[in-house]
Amino acid sequence: MAVTRANYRSLSATQRKTYVDALLKLKKDGNPATGRNYDTYVNWHYQMMQLPMSQMRAHMSPMFLPWHREYLRLLELDLQAVSGDSTLAIPYWNWADPTAGASESLWGDDFMGGNGRTSDFKVMTGPFAVDKGNWPIVYDDTGMLYLSRAFGSSAAAPGLPSQADVDSALALNTYDVDPWDMSADISVSFRNSLEGWGGSDPRLHNQVHVWVGGDYATMAMGASPNDPVFFLHHSNIDRLWAQWQDVSASHTYLPVDEQPSRPGVSLHSTMPLFPATVTTADVLDYRALGYIYDTSTPSPALHAPVSRQLFQRDFRQDFRFVPFRGLVQVPSFSRDIRPLFTDEDLKQMAFAFDLSNYADVKANSEAIVNRIKRDKGDPMLMPPAPRGPWTTVQVRLFQDWISGGFRP
Repeated sequence: MAVTRANYRSLSATQRKTYVDALLKLKKDGNPATGRNYDTYVNWHYQMMQLPMSQMRAHMSPMFLPWHREYLRLLELDLQAVSGDSTLAIPYWNWADPTAGASESLWGDDFMGGNGRTSDFKVMTGPFAVDKGNWPIVYDDTGMLYLSRAFGSSAAAPGLPSQADVDSALALNTYDVDPWDMSADISVSFRNSLEGWGGSDPRLHNQVHVWVGGDYATMAMGASPNDPVFFLHHSNIDRLWAQWQDVSASHTYLPVDEQPSRPGVSLHSTMPLFPATVTTADVLDYRALGYIYDTSTPSPALHAPVSRQLFQRDFRQDFRFVPFRGLVQVPSFSRDIRPLFTDEDLKQMAFAFDLSNYADVKANSEAIVNRIKRDKGDPMLMPPAPRGPWTTVQVRLFQDWISGGFRP
């Protein structure tokens, strides 16, 4: 059963306390089952921020969103374990809400605590204040061994992002573009726009870090997860990515293949530091990871051009319902299937029939699927090799063509 990540404003006092208590317990005692504690997550993030640009994966790269999605998921599982509450979920902070800011209840004594003192940025209120003795700082790059904040003190981020800023990013239709880093065109790259590079001042994700941390306090530095509001912030970032994904099936991760100029960030690249081998492809479906947001659609929406076709074509012929995917257009051989067969496919598969011929492909479709499964493992159960002849999406398309009745 999926847990629901909710706007922190909708949490009851009991739910807030459960979440705070779980953070404190993970910080103090850790999760014996995984060997991780809260500072494990601080250290992972701190390590990723120390890397040179050429080795960056979790930031300033297409992997920014998937890496943090897995990062939050692992923390959420550890919090569920130490709290004994399998429904516990990381709430999100919608900082684009017009009422968001220094006076909202996020910073209450019962939740995240308030701003830092002017003199030394030290947070004096709430359960994570150093003087409470519950939140020692283990990995630090601020020079202050306590949780520090400096709301709106940096000239680079005197305010929080607006909903208009969010909408501008959500309106983009391409996940990322060359050169796949912090200089990717933010008028095209959804990832770089949401991450907040490409302007004279920090934007969106980056802007929130600097607004909370100023120029020197916790959230502005590499060990920013020392501030527990980090995870509410990134829960919102992941929510926005999930919202963007649900808009259209064409809102997919890029790059799919390895890029010589930016190696290690392709669809099937392994994400660094995590205890198990996890690729970007493994985390694209957030519902399959066991959570949704209180803003998630019941099922992903159709791409707009397809939606319009519902009124122009015979519904029964062109569309079918697929559980957990909604309505999908039935593929046709000429439009969708024939382009799958490249010269490389012909060499690797070496079939004794013509892959460009509809009748041959239809008659031998079972042999084609079996050959793919033999070469790559079951494509519906495991990601294919990055340089295999077909991607998992293409295999699914081929099988949809079979189940849809072999449309010419």
